Amino acid sequence: MDRPKCRDCGKPLKDAKFERCFECNKKRKTGGGLPAPRAGLPQSYLDNGYFNDLGYLRDELIVDQATQVASAFTDHQVTTGQIRRFYAHLRQAVRRLDTGESFEAVKPAVLEMKPLAADACGRAKNEGKDFGVLLTFIEANVSQAARAQKNLQQGFLPHFQYVVAYFKYFNPKDGKG
Repeated sequence: MDRPKCRDCGKPLKDAKFERCFECNKKRKTGGGLPAPRAGLPQSYLDNGYFNDLGYLRDELIVDQATQVASAFTDHQVTTGQIRRFYAHLRQAVRRLDTGESFEAVKPAVLEMKPLAADACGRAKNEGKDFGVLLTFIEANVSQAARAQKNLQQGFLPHFQYVVAYFKYFNPKDGKG
């Protein structure tokens, strides 16, 4: 039988009569009874696209913003399985390009990530979870990636790879994917 989990962070509870773990209960008490706001995507995320003036992936997309996105996913209890599902979808689209398909032929597969993310977000709501940050991440990146093949292959793909790596760092014991 599964142990009851904290309604805020999802950690297993020591005693089933409580709704929250000690840490979350303490946060609620110090925050006036309101849950702490959850992290979102970095401010001005992707406003400057993927590349710097020299045409290389912007440094902040490799470390700082990848870390912030992964942290936001953790904060919203997005699972490794959900993230890997979208990453695998992206990798499959890039593989098609690598085998010689045109960008225009592959573009619909990239665009379909938006409704798939909306579906995942809706399903999560049915379970009392909020995957809105995942939906926002996918929408922002797909909008950029659908503009040009370079954006897809040299922008979205490596950035998402770094997000996955940092997410695994924040969730080493999440065996859901």
